[in-house]
Amino acid sequence: MRNIYLADTILSIMAEFYAQGQVAVSASQLCVHLSQSRPTVNRYLESMVLAGDLIRVGKGPATRYQLPATTLVEVHSLPHFASPEWSKEALALQSLLQQPLGNRVPITYQRHFLENYQ
Repeated sequence: MRNIYLADTILSIMAEFYAQGQVAVSASQLCVHLSQSRPTVNRYLESMVLAGDLIRVGKGPATRYQLPATTLVEVHSLPHFASPEWSKEALALQSLLQQPLGNRVPITYQRHFLENYQ
């Protein structure tokens, strides 16, 4: 069973890093801030990735973790006056664009269009 306090602390630390401009954080950076062993932090990170609380980016020593886009918007919500009022279609497109790249549907070029372009 997951220690909710430690999971919440990891999310808080991730939000602090994000606020300082660092989107992705390594497990070793979290170990330093949490004063926990690397295996413990790795276990929690793995369970949080499986639960959808975090996104894993990269593999091996270059592995980094980041908050999902929905969490980033909640942590750093914009004031109401920062944006004009958008139509429902525009809001639907905006929500698609805020999804992580791995969740988006890939789009390919239409070869005949490119070949006939002048």
